[in-house]
Amino acid sequence: MATPVHKCRRDRIFSHFKKCLVEKRWGVLENERTDAQRKTRCWQSLAVKFNESSPSQCREWQKLRKLWENLKKRAKAAILANDKVGEKTGD
Repeated sequence: MATPVHKCRRDRIFSHFKKCLVEKRWGVLENERTDAQRKTRCWQSLAVKFNESSPSQCREWQKLRKLWENLKKRAKAAILANDKVGEKTGD
């Protein structure tokens, strides 16, 4: 039976991923003019660096890309939810 990953440990890994690795390559990954091959190579190099920094948590580049997309979606949803609360009028 596999040992469950604790939420605090997982958050720390993903925050490291987000802060350290993706921000360095933000211009390539989020640029609409960057071609798909260059983005793929960038994600592959990110996966290598991520796996070197945490050998117990090996991830493929596709999983890291999906993680990044999910983090962006959650952040946008939180901003949208916060804006909707501000739009409500008083009773």
